[in-house]
Amino acid sequence: MITADDRMKLVDWCYSIADHCLHSRKTVSSAMEMVDRFLSTPSNSADTARVAYEAQRDPIKFQLLTITALYVAIKINENIVISSDLFADMCSSHADIIVAEDIEDMERILLSGLSWRCRAPTAYLIGHTIMALIRPHAEIPNATWDFVIDEMKYLTELAVRDYYFSTQRASTVALAAIFNTVETSIKGPLQKVLEGFLLATMDCFDFDHSIQINEARRRFNTSLYHYQEERWINSV
Repeated sequence: MITADDRMKLVDWCYSIADHCLHSRKTVSSAMEMVDRFLSTPSNSADTARVAYEAQRDPIKFQLLTITALYVAIKINENIVISSDLFADMCSSHADIIVAEDIEDMERILLSGLSWRCRAPTAYLIGHTIMALIRPHAEIPNATWDFVIDEMKYLTELAVRDYYFSTQRASTVALAAIFNTVETSIKGPLQKVLEGFLLATMDCFDFDHSIQINEARRRFNTSLYHYQEERWINSV
């Protein structure tokens, strides 16, 4: 069976490919959202059922599914598209041997399994939208705004690595990231103002209860600690 650690390693690999190609890391978020949704959605054909079953048990199949999702996400989100042949060559230098036909066949199955719904909003996009709703009503200095957005972006990128967050609504991940950023990085009256607006925003939309948000916030703290510890160990 594929483990959370297997998934994390592939996410890190996807980030390395995105960085190498100068693509946005949000593209990796989009790719993993497709992977997680494909594996958790009831299959609409024998092919999708077979692939979903195999991908949850065979590391090679899961790797191919993830590579294909990244390929699709690049085509959807990036201005420069990579051919399937070139992408297969790039991936084969970092993973098991992949050919263009493998990616193209998996692409058809992936898109069919998702019913071609492949542009779901990511946690970062939702978080940015929430902050954009608040900004006209709160006097947020430009430097503070940029910092909050950057920190929220960092946390949502970190969340993609953690299987736990794939089981949560994207809006829950976004709100948890924003609340943690505001609590740890902003002091004084502005912190209270932003927290008040965030709570008011939660009341206006069908978001999860604060219990779920707080659980996600605690998970962020744990994930951040382990990630920083992992980076320190790798640097020694």
